[in-house]
Amino acid sequence: MQNQEKYSDYSVRDFICDESFQDWVLRPDTPDAAAWQTWLQANPGKRTVVEEARKVLESLTFRVDRPAAGRAQASLEKTWQMIDTPGRRGILRRMNRVWRMAAMWIILIGAGIFVWLWISNRTVPVLVTTASGQLDSVLLPDRSMVVLNALSTIRYQQKWERDAPREVWLEGEALFSVQHLDEGDDVAPHERFLVHVGHTTVEVLGTRFNIRQRREKIEVALLSGAVLVRFNNKARSDIRMEPGDLVVIDTSYRDITKISTNTENYSAWTRKRLVLTNPTLQEIAHYLEDVYGKRIVLDDPDLAGRKVEGPILLDSIDDALFVISTVLDVTIIKENDTITIKPR
Repeated sequence: MQNQEKYSDYSVRDFICDESFQDWVLRPDTPDAAAWQTWLQANPGKRTVVEEARKVLESLTFRVDRPAAGRAQASLEKTWQMIDTPGRRGILRRMNRVWRMAAMWIILIGAGIFVWLWISNRTVPVLVTTASGQLDSVLLPDRSMVVLNALSTIRYQQKWERDAPREVWLEGEALFSVQHLDEGDDVAPHERFLVHVGHTTVEVLGTRFNIRQRREKIEVALLSGAVLVRFNNKARSDIRMEPGDLVVIDTSYRDITKISTNTENYSAWTRKRLVLTNPTLQEIAHYLEDVYGKRIVLDDPDLAGRKVEGPILLDSIDDALFVISTVLDVTIIKENDTITIKPR
């Protein structure tokens, strides 16, 4: 683990691509493990970003399709026949041992690259991750659109087959606008659209909805169309949603609620606005922590219940803090990744 100072500015994507971080997550006994633990203790403000990156790496799985045994054997025999024909045999005899080995390795490496490309083109996972305060728009293979909120990740296959559902895995928050494929009375496998979030699957029967997974809680807000919320825990019944419905799920399944509300507010973040119903300062602080990866401390417990009316602009965390300091008449102190809010 060299040049530790660079990690202070790392995003989720940067950590995922860092070789030392990959070794630590995937091989906990790596020599750098102690150094990573020490760095985390010294940089508590990066813990959220690190945990997001760790979850992404641990969730990645790859399906390997191997050629049939007969096909591999036939290809190998053909290669040896090419090498061992009388004309080529004479040439090879005149080559010294080093050149013969080099020629064989070139053939085998070339064949390996061909097989690797063949396998890779069959199933290519796409991973999109956003950094602190960043929004990103993603066009899926079926031309469905996803707007990804800050510190969030989606994963999907680069190519969707007609004999399987369209599937996306989400961590964080995203607004989905799904292409509705209606090719007959019966629902074909490729017409289904599934979003996996935690231990819950949202099956899309319509077009536009918002999913938020933060702080051990999943929120599904349906803006238009219809969705079906299914649970890995089969003891729980499916929930069918209509426009205006909000389903809130405790990830432990202890508390699942469904209410009617103004679900348009739940997509306001795509327009850089935070719209909550009579939000407390504590709720606003939690949201800003989730979006910008900062730690927000309320110096006085009485501040937690104070409310801010009206939308808060989210163009930057500084804009949001300015509104809070002005409306609630509080002092904002920023130190590295920690923000402290105090009464004046």
